[in-house]
Amino acid sequence: MRFIFTNDDIGGTDNPQHIRWFEEVCAWLEGMGIPGTFFWVPFAGGKPGYEKKDLMKAVERAKTRGHDFQLHGLRHDTCLEFGLPSKNSTILNTKVLNEYESNRKKWEKEHTVERLGEKINTGVKIYKQAFGRKPLVFRSPCFGMCGEAYKALAGAGIKYSSSRGINPLATAYTATKNPEHRRWDPDFRLPAEFEGVLEMGCMEDLVIFGLPENEYADRIDLFKSEMKNYIRELGDRGTGIFGSHYWAMMSAWDRVRPLYEELFSWLRSIGVSGWTTFSKSLK
Repeated sequence: MRFIFTNDDIGGTDNPQHIRWFEEVCAWLEGMGIPGTFFWVPFAGGKPGYEKKDLMKAVERAKTRGHDFQLHGLRHDTCLEFGLPSKNSTILNTKVLNEYESNRKKWEKEHTVERLGEKINTGVKIYKQAFGRKPLVFRSPCFGMCGEAYKALAGAGIKYSSSRGINPLATAYTATKNPEHRRWDPDFRLPAEFEGVLEMGCMEDLVIFGLPENEYADRIDLFKSEMKNYIRELGDRGTGIFGSHYWAMMSAWDRVRPLYEELFSWLRSIGVSGWTTFSKSLK
């Protein structure tokens, strides 16, 4: 069995610090022999990503070293850009649900196939200008999706999505420490097809809210438990997908780095044979 290491939000800002963080993650992955798949935001801040020159120089360097880039929303300025996040994702992010309910007519209009198709096609156009090819895989911001978004992806000729976390309840646990949240209760089953688009659900980012020093042991135990459940759920039906965010990794890098290295060593010990990218695995 192989995994894809995915990492979100590159392109969300061209702040020099974020570029340095991205490059540090790339260098670490290369040292581990792991190619990364980075989900790139095409139109953050209303500026096409290819116009962010310093950022794109870093992206080009990463590409030459074997890293992959796929499409991450359009602006990524709201978790509702392509639909509602799944049930357990809103345990912590109640503002998203409140915003949707308070402005339901607005969001129902934003979530029509026509409007979502406009967003996707704009993102694809910007992506093609930046990378010289069409993206293979789409990931929505905050894992917010709806049925109309899958229809819009199919209409744009994108056959693959990785826009659902499998068990966001575990992510909630990392912030709440509520033992009721420390259980396997998937919002989504692997794999699934919607409107002709294969949804390849992702292992949750369990360090997105940081990693306090006194929680290392509990967190590595949680990761292993979740990975066992994820691998069992996947069976022999595909490649595993590991979710992460470069900025979250860097927020506690002195602890996240050894945790990931311990986790990946453990994955090898239970039969994960290596790492690949979406571009390689979907050829």
